Amino acid sequence: MPTRPITRLLPPGVALFGLATLVAAASLSLAWPSANAIYCDRLAPLGVLAALAATLIALSFRALAARRNQSLLAATLLLAAVSLFVSARFIARYHGVCTTVQQQLRHIRQ
Repeated sequence: MPTRPITRLLPPGVALFGLATLVAAASLSLAWPSANAIYCDRLAPLGVLAALAATLIALSFRALAARRNQSLLAATLLLAAVSLFVSARFIARYHGVCTTVQQQLRHIRQ
């Protein structure tokens, strides 16, 4: 039995929507405030998720130009934008604090 590429198995936009849902869920779970603590180890994964969300936005615009399944692609675009916003907001909020803490720890170790 010959194998078919995944693009032929799924309707247009479904794979992008699924990936956007996973990226948004991961971004929200990492950026969700869980306690009165600052999680500096979450900055790098959120940066990667922000880059993935930006890539999904670009792919969604490209697929929208092809006029395929526009409502699903609009939902994909919305999910990717939310993910990008949440990730960037978390990084912008805690980057300075984490950098200051790391510098203070370097002074203590020396």
